[in-house]
Amino acid sequence: IGSAQLNRFFFCSFLALFHSVLFAQKSPQQLVVSGTVLLNQKIAPDSKAVLAALKSNWKIKADSVNIADKTLVFNTTGGATVMVAYLDYPAAPDETGAAARLSWLWKTAAAETSKHQAQVVISVIGPANRSLDLHKVFTQAAAAVLETTKAPGIYMDGQYLLVSSGYFLAAARNMVQNQTIPLYCWVYF
Repeated sequence: IGSAQLNRFFFCSFLALFHSVLFAQKSPQQLVVSGTVLLNQKIAPDSKAVLAALKSNWKIKADSVNIADKTLVFNTTGGATVMVAYLDYPAAPDETGAAARLSWLWKTAAAETSKHQAQVVISVIGPANRSLDLHKVFTQAAAAVLETTKAPGIYMDGQYLLVSSGYFLAAARNMVQNQTIPLYCWVYF
């Protein structure tokens, strides 16, 4: 296991624990959908700008918002908990490099992502039987972060999937406006 995978594991475990403590209720099996926005600058996203983009561009109403120094946590009306966490170091270059070599949708991925300096990990947790909805919320949250930062793309380590910002944003807009499913943003083919 690489250090980035271990960090992500602990982060997702923390998110699941945070969710269970915060809501202290018996709930069905939980699922975590997560990915990493790669940032070209060591500048944390502006949480208020992300929330404004979520509301105006991505049609997500955030409830129970908690903004800390480097994290933003909120709930959606659909029952998902979203955590957006800024990490002031790059994602593991061996992992993003391997994903870049596999990225047939983004031919210049290796050159563009090798320059990233920091990352934003986005995790969405909710009922496992609502996987499609959780992936949609993840896409909307990631799109809001992409819109409000300088990011070459997004990396989903579980699939070694690396997608450019432009492609991801276009797929997210198509999902919101035309009710399409952006499979190429979720699963490596």
